[in-house]
Amino acid sequence: MKGLLLEKKNSLKRGLKNNKGFTLIEVVMVILLLGMVLACIYLFYNFSVVSWNRTKSENYMIQDTGLLLTRMEREFRQAQKVGFNAVEIFDEGNEVIIYTYEDKTDLMVGYRIKDGKLERATSTDFNTPVLDLVWETVIPSVAKSKDESNIEIPYFKIVDLTRIEFNISVFDPDGHVEDPITISDTFTVRSKGAM
Repeated sequence: MKGLLLEKKNSLKRGLKNNKGFTLIEVVMVILLLGMVLACIYLFYNFSVVSWNRTKSENYMIQDTGLLLTRMEREFRQAQKVGFNAVEIFDEGNEVIIYTYEDKTDLMVGYRIKDGKLERATSTDFNTPVLDLVWETVIPSVAKSKDESNIEIPYFKIVDLTRIEFNISVFDPDGHVEDPITISDTFTVRSKGAM
């Protein structure tokens, strides 16, 4: 029995003497392979995050402009003539005033582009000067759309006696979306003789 223990002890010592550990080349190779695997994981993760942010920003931009167009369409459609035109465009198409009603109340609604922002203001007093209106930002980053000849199109333009054209390019304020969303819509004023 004693011989068996002595033999195990000697074989254990021999095993430890023969085991010299990892070589420097083996350690470097493992670090390189681990680095490549981690780099691939990081690239996949980064691509996923960038794609997620871009898609989320695009959806918010589309949703915001969709809600805006729905609201504007209702306001233009309900425009009414009150001693003057139901819709007036100022500042070379950068500003529009709509005389309309909401919940049986007369309402003056203004939209303007100022400092690259689309702003909206309202007043129940038709005699309120435009400068006295309280403007709130509706879309924070906009620019003029351009036609095929690369000429800027006015934001608001009267097409005929009942239609107003609206053109705008919406940018992502966070910078996740590179290309703007270009919106072009025509609103119809339903009141007879409103313009």
